[in-house]
Amino acid sequence: MGRKRLSMGGNAILYQGRIFIKDGLDNDMTAKKRILAFEIGTFFTRYVVFEDGRMGIPGTIATPVDGEEPFYQALAHIVSKQRAPLDGIAISVPGFIDTEKQVAVTAGALSILYGHEIGRKLQGYLDDPIPTWMENDANCAAMAEKLSGNAVKLDDFALITIDSGVGGALFLDGRIRRGKDWRAGELGMMIPNYETGGFHTMQDYLSTIVLAEEYAKEFDVPTGSIVPATLFHRLDERVCARSWTGGSTIFHRHFQHRRRGRPRMRAAGRWHLP
Repeated sequence: MGRKRLSMGGNAILYQGRIFIKDGLDNDMTAKKRILAFEIGTFFTRYVVFEDGRMGIPGTIATPVDGEEPFYQALAHIVSKQRAPLDGIAISVPGFIDTEKQVAVTAGALSILYGHEIGRKLQGYLDDPIPTWMENDANCAAMAEKLSGNAVKLDDFALITIDSGVGGALFLDGRIRRGKDWRAGELGMMIPNYETGGFHTMQDYLSTIVLAEEYAKEFDVPTGSIVPATLFHRLDERVCARSWTGGSTIFHRHFQHRRRGRPRMRAAGRWHLP
């Protein structure tokens, strides 16, 4: 696409740097600045510096979940390792993110960050203040696809993220839609089949944790051997091999489950990821 992308999340990081530049804090800032971008995930935090519009070498750490102090110390340590001064920090976070107040109303499974002004709190761990901007991770991914991905020519589209949770974003009339309570597009909390499935949400059916467990059962492999980063590639290969021969697949079992009220969805061919 003309720009390097780590992944969907990495692409989100690139655009979040732009969002920070555009909406944030200095309208004169351009892509020709040094922006350190963090993608905060439930299990891992990825980071990379964009300089002069080019992506540097990315890094990954385990997301500290033992408390807020270890979390902010870890981010501050990454900031301190940068060889040159930073013009800004962009932060991608799961959950309901109030971009006006820059507050993580929720933060997905990272309960230690609920209610935090993550950018402001991070400043307390830095030697010098650095402007920051925070946004929901799925919104970042959608804006990234609009900027330099598969949605460059689209003004109206929806994006779904599947990870340890399920997220979503809406792009309408050429703009990201966050919603009154910062929940627009968050289909992971939808209850698809209350009558037979009760209060089970889309995340209960489609998160990578659940899919990995189903994959392990279906193909008789240890659950711990299923890495979320490669799960969909493995599904693609295995499901196709079975679906074309009429065999049982994880999709038929998981999405057409009768007794536990699973959503009735049928696999139609291959998984296609952006």
